[in-house]
Amino acid sequence: MLGYQQTQSGAAAICCLRTRNSGKSSVARCLINRLLSEGVASVAYLDCDPGQTEFTPPGFVSLTLVQSPLLGPPFTHQVFGFGETACSEYDNADSSSNPRPSILAACCLGGCSPGSPRDYLSAVASLATAAADLDPATVPLVANTMGWTNGLGLLLLCETIRLLSPSYVVQIESESPNRNLPSLLTPDYLLSESAPRFRACQSDYPGGNAQVGHLLICVPGRLRSQPTRYGAPQQRELSVLATVLPLSNCPVYRVPFDAFVGVYISGGNSRINDSLDRVLNASLVGLCTADEDADLQASSGAPQRQLRRLNRLPSRHSCLGVGLVRCVDSNNRQVCLQTWTPSEHLARVRFLLHNIPDLPLPFLDKLQSSDRLAEEGESAAASQQQQQPPPYVGEMPDCGIGSLRLRAERRPLKHHHLQRR
Repeated sequence: MLGYQQTQSGAAAICCLRTRNSGKSSVARCLINRLLSEGVASVAYLDCDPGQTEFTPPGFVSLTLVQSPLLGPPFTHQVFGFGETACSEYDNADSSSNPRPSILAACCLGGCSPGSPRDYLSAVASLATAAADLDPATVPLVANTMGWTNGLGLLLLCETIRLLSPSYVVQIESESPNRNLPSLLTPDYLLSESAPRFRACQSDYPGGNAQVGHLLICVPGRLRSQPTRYGAPQQRELSVLATVLPLSNCPVYRVPFDAFVGVYISGGNSRINDSLDRVLNASLVGLCTADEDADLQASSGAPQRQLRRLNRLPSRHSCLGVGLVRCVDSNNRQVCLQTWTPSEHLARVRFLLHNIPDLPLPFLDKLQSSDRLAEEGESAAASQQQQQPPPYVGEMPDCGIGSLRLRAERRPLKHHHLQRR
């Protein structure tokens, strides 16, 4: 913190590095709270980890402006709406005494890990450009990176530091060599020939050749990781639940197919084009916009009256919000989209980006029960049907032949069985 006060005239940025499940997010929250306690009015937080997000559902990278201390895990301070589409109607917190974080810019990647290095670096570069517009003298920047530090992960980590050009890099070390980075990420190492570089697509994103001159701070970590009640998958489910549960109170819009160019699905094959409506049903999607000169090429394999799939993700795009696809009406060529994004901003959406994290089962159970109550009313027949579990979600019945699941046999073969073979 003293070093930050001495460099307020320059670009004050702090970047946290370490392997996964090592407390990088907790260190970043502590840095934000400490800066706010020192008299800083607001802190910019650049989240570069799509698997363990802080203010968005999994699968996003975002730039957030924080004005109040963070006193809980990520699912306790999820943000509703991105940028100018931010909506406080569905937020129960008192914004007057405790201002909620506001997302300045966000990009959806469609997965918890960067499956496409080009798309990931382009998203980080666009967020770094948005962070450069902030005044470094009054708004310091804290960046959290991924915990993937081997192979391709180390390459993306080095490129992220080159894009951000931070003032300080906090590298958390452990006594176990397996939990440390392969090398100290000093400026000399990043500028040397031995440091990995993304040479193939440096021209696809701005800032790929930025110079680095940070101060490396090595901090000893805890000796052994304490067992936690919730792991990374459970934390992601809680973040998704904290995002989609308020969506049940939002209006449902019928958006025609012609309102956007197509749908982008990360990691899918060409056979998805024939069943794109079933893939989108009951899934989270990012409401994305792109530059006018962006190359939005839809696949030619889908019929003309169906949804079209984009061949590649545009290099320059931004996300306006999150939506829940309630159903896809192929006959009327409409998508029933439930979102808190206002209708005037939905006209700017150019394509939908399918997000990989599935909806948790408790939300599907609640969604099915609320739909039955809305359609059938409070009659006696509706109350009897409500007691039945929803399809594919409730427990399997134990009556009838073939109604139970098959028992998995994982016992090893006996010695005489192996001899007969």
